[in-house]
Amino acid sequence: MKYILLKERILNLNHPTVKSLVLTLFTFSLLLGLTPLTYAQDTAPQPEDLARLVGEWKGTLTYRNYGDGKFYDVASTLSITTGSDAYEVQADKQFPSEPNKGGIYKIAIAEDGSEFNGGEVISRKVLEDGTVEIITEQKGRDNRKRCTIRFTYLIGDDSFIDRKEVLYRKQTEWLRRNEFKYERV
Repeated sequence: MKYILLKERILNLNHPTVKSLVLTLFTFSLLLGLTPLTYAQDTAPQPEDLARLVGEWKGTLTYRNYGDGKFYDVASTLSITTGSDAYEVQADKQFPSEPNKGGIYKIAIAEDGSEFNGGEVISRKVLEDGTVEIITEQKGRDNRKRCTIRFTYLIGDDSFIDRKEVLYRKQTEWLRRNEFKYERV
């Protein structure tokens, strides 16, 4: 018979109640150990998030002017097609009033889900209306100053928002730099 001395009491490991308790504790500790893996998968961007973007979009870029700090709007179109695999799409962003601006680029997810569109994934969640919110951050420069750049992507069935905010060194409040707001055509 196996026994464990527990606070000066002998615990019989073959007793049915003790076996049940040990099994319950083992199962609970195993579940706790797997929770971060499940959480990481749920919070990582998914190929399905990119697939929702495929199509034609029309909207507006609202940007903060560096000179006067005021916000201005510019019409924009966005055409998104599938990429070379499920982890990327091709985006063609244009500005009808400024034909020399815009261009073609990729939006990609790192296969381990740690990056989205070149930024480190901070969070991914599904909002009540089914919209997927992905937040990324990366170090960079804005207006020739070092900063942390945060992008918030809101991907819905018929809407897509791409918002850029910056946090300059020694600042505590995020500054909204620009926001692309699109509706599916």
